[in-house]
Amino acid sequence: MTFTAKHEKVKYYGMMLMGLGLVFFGMGLMSDAMTPLRTFEPFVEFLKSMENPMIGVLAGALFTGLVQSSAATMGIAIAMASEGLLSLPAGIALALGANIGTCVTVAFAALGKPVEAVRAAIVHVLFNVIGVLLWIMFIPQLADLAAAISPAADIASQTSASDVPRQIANANTLFNVVNTIIFLGFTGWFAKIATRLAPTPAKKKGVIIEPKYIIADAIQTPSLALEQVRMELAHMGGIVNSMLHAVQPAIIDKDRKQIDKIVSMDNKVNILEESILNYLRLLRQEELTDKESADLQTIMTATINLEELADVIKNELCEIAIYYIDGEQKPSEVTRELFQNFYQDVCHSVHDAVKAISEDDQQVAEKVINRRADIKLYQDKILSRKSSHLGSEELNYLQKARLEMSLMEKLYRIYSHARSIAKVVLPVALSKNT
Repeated sequence: MTFTAKHEKVKYYGMMLMGLGLVFFGMGLMSDAMTPLRTFEPFVEFLKSMENPMIGVLAGALFTGLVQSSAATMGIAIAMASEGLLSLPAGIALALGANIGTCVTVAFAALGKPVEAVRAAIVHVLFNVIGVLLWIMFIPQLADLAAAISPAADIASQTSASDVPRQIANANTLFNVVNTIIFLGFTGWFAKIATRLAPTPAKKKGVIIEPKYIIADAIQTPSLALEQVRMELAHMGGIVNSMLHAVQPAIIDKDRKQIDKIVSMDNKVNILEESILNYLRLLRQEELTDKESADLQTIMTATINLEELADVIKNELCEIAIYYIDGEQKPSEVTRELFQNFYQDVCHSVHDAVKAISEDDQQVAEKVINRRADIKLYQDKILSRKSSHLGSEELNYLQKARLEMSLMEKLYRIYSHARSIAKVVLPVALSKNT
């Protein structure tokens, strides 16, 4: 399946089966390799010492920390148990120690990562260490429970060597499942401790904004990296949404300072755009599947369109807003209502476009594209009103009409960028018909 299948999904299933088979093959090899140790006195004495729970837990933790794989520790414990070298209580002690030892891997993985990753590592360590401390005094009872729920391979002997591997595995499963159920009620407590131990770092001086989600290490796992880019794109889209939503209140309140804030927000958009595109450039150098390549192209196109949309708000919409703030032009009640509805539809379109690309949601993308009819209707109504009032003797009417027509054109340009973002989410065949 891995080497001959034409479809990528079938190849992945083949790799999954091969990996699972290698796990059991490896355990079989370890079991065979353990056979001579039955008569090796120092090793037998060492195993006897692990009947002491503290020594067993310590040995499991140290070995797992060294090899950075709790699965390897469990595999060896099961292999030794299969050869009759390890009793059930000693095997459970090793399994408990493996749960502590695996915290070393998590701690190393969290080094240099964002604070959220460090907190996740802290919670993992707390979960395992506290869980082991709760169970270490009840290993005999856990052994009895594991033996009771494990079907015996040998009817004549419920404690034969062939039963112990399954019982160790079931005891490890019980440990993790029961601990999870117990600790579910303390998630808030875990979160508070993790937050206290890993507080949010102070914002760097002189830094306007930094990416929140994209992590360099994730590039080696393209599917994960692409999801992080989508989240960063949502972060960038949130800023663009804020820019657009702030324009109307600034005009109504005649607030020039608010317009200046909107203009400065575009710098954040530019920084995030550059970060996303650089990240995608590095990701492009990895070995990607056809779908991952298509997703990368989609996200790149959407990022560029979103940045251009922000530029329209900054350079053109804000300029018109300043004319309204500094001037005395006041649209009629009907025109004001038309522009209000037009503006709201454009805002909804930008919001939905960002959601569609960040969540890869084709239904939301269709909502943006289907809103074109309403947008065109508002345009037609505004054009109709302006043309019917061209002969008006109102003072400075032509200047006011020109300003309103310009505003209409800028809003439509913003919608067009939102529509372009939404179109890349749809399948190629469908997007060509929209």
